[in-house]
Amino acid sequence: MKHVKPGHTHPVVCLDAGHSGDYNRSPAVPEYYESDMSWTLHLLLKTALERYGIVVKTTRATQDTMLGVYERGAASKGCDLFLSLHSNAVGSDVNDTVDRVMVYVPLDGSGDEIGRLLADQISLIMGTQQKGRIATREGSNGDYYGVIRGAVAVGTVGLILEHSFHTNTQSTHWLMKEANLARLAEEEAVVIAEYFDVPAPDTPVEHGVLYRVQAGAFRVRTNAEEHLTKVKSAGFDAYITSSNENDTLYRIQTGAFRVKGNAEAYLSEVKAAGLDAYITTQAINEPSSEPESYTLKQFILDVQTAVGAAVDGIAGPETLSKVPTISRLVNSTHPAVIPVQKRLYTLGYTQVGNADGIAGSGFEHAVKAFQADNNGEADGEITAGEQTWRKLLELK
Repeated sequence: MKHVKPGHTHPVVCLDAGHSGDYNRSPAVPEYYESDMSWTLHLLLKTALERYGIVVKTTRATQDTMLGVYERGAASKGCDLFLSLHSNAVGSDVNDTVDRVMVYVPLDGSGDEIGRLLADQISLIMGTQQKGRIATREGSNGDYYGVIRGAVAVGTVGLILEHSFHTNTQSTHWLMKEANLARLAEEEAVVIAEYFDVPAPDTPVEHGVLYRVQAGAFRVRTNAEEHLTKVKSAGFDAYITSSNENDTLYRIQTGAFRVKGNAEAYLSEVKAAGLDAYITTQAINEPSSEPESYTLKQFILDVQTAVGAAVDGIAGPETLSKVPTISRLVNSTHPAVIPVQKRLYTLGYTQVGNADGIAGSGFEHAVKAFQADNNGEADGEITAGEQTWRKLLELK
């Protein structure tokens, strides 16, 4: 079992509900308190983790119990992971331009992997406009945040999970719904279980499978764009994916879940808004049995669509400036993963497997092989704007 301390037969996780009492009222939705959300979420996450046989400790017995931040982190002594659950804020006023998920990790790098995985999945399920990311903050005595410093002091990997911003109106309304928090807990539990290499429980969870809700497919891009506007105006974050040039379909997809039940619940919401939709496990067609059918031009078109660049099939400075970092740990389910998978497959790196939209171990192996063949550092990461992207796009 990965990432567990010697002698542990099961992972031990310590959960910390971010604040006690009625704390951090939202300026966007006055009924929202960060302390209420984090308390509810930590109870739901505890239940979800225990279904996997993961041992869960909590820092406080009641929501009103007061504990210092360092003391809460240090309460994780003997645990394999410490998670302090929060929502973030930009000042004290409403700010609807910032909604990213932030995961604060220790300075020593011990939390980078699990932090990136959680940031990516929380962003997906919350539908934030900005990509999730990990960050560190240094203080005079090491890690700035007391909960992380306390966890590190007792040998635990400590993280702060900031579930978007309660100064953002849309994110706050989302966090106000307990059904959303229940889905969030299940999705986070899947990520944590996969990190520790814990088998799925009896409930239907397939590791590595991503369930997406599809709300339309069009052969004319302008029709797809019109429908995309309709889906977004109904309150759903959505995007367009397209298949290969031999079967051009522009698909409207929204939501990406590791737990099928969450996808089904989200599908019900989409349908209740008057939209026709269904669940798919693929964001795009699988690679053709004839790899040469996926041309460089189609790859560039698909990448440009995925990253929001001008869609002209010509890779230039604008396209390169918008491509993201992609790896097994960073943006592993970004829409650009699929065209990269198809491009690698077409170039003969078939270990990448099917274009399922998940940058897993096969993706990493294929990227490393491509990098080794193209005089690059074979680290398995396609870094934003750097050599691997240039080679894939055939830029000089």
